[in-house]
Amino acid sequence: MSINEIYKGLPHELDAELKDIEAVLLNVQNTFPEIARTAAKRRFAYEIARAREIDAIENEPIPEGKKKPTVGAVEAKADLRIAKEMQETRDATAELEIAKVVFDSVKTRLTSIQTRSRMTQAEMALAR
Repeated sequence: MSINEIYKGLPHELDAELKDIEAVLLNVQNTFPEIARTAAKRRFAYEIARAREIDAIENEPIPEGKKKPTVGAVEAKADLRIAKEMQETRDATAELEIAKVVFDSVKTRLTSIQTRSRMTQAEMALAR
C-alpha cells in the first residue's frame, strides 16, 4: 500500500507533500546503499595504501649519521604520498554523512506531514 492510498481524501497540499516525500524517500532508499558501499571501499583502499606506504618508508635505508624518523614523520610522509586516496576517502565519507543528514531530515519531514495529516483527518471526522 502506498502513502497515497493510506492518506486518501486529504487536502491537496498534504497529498502533494506526501507525493514529494515519497519520491525523496525512494531516491534516498535507492542511492544510500551505493554511497555507503563506495565510502567503505574508499576507506579500505586508503587504509591499505597507507599501510603499504608506511611499511615502504620504514624499510627505506637510513643514511649514515641520520636517525630513524619518528612515527609521526613516517605517517606524515605516507599521507603525503597517498594524498589522492586520502582526499577520495574524505569526500566519500562526507557524502555518506550528507546522505545520513538528508535521510534524517526526510524522516522528520515525513513525521511532520503524518502528524498534520492525522490532525486534518480528525478535523474532517469531527466536521461530519
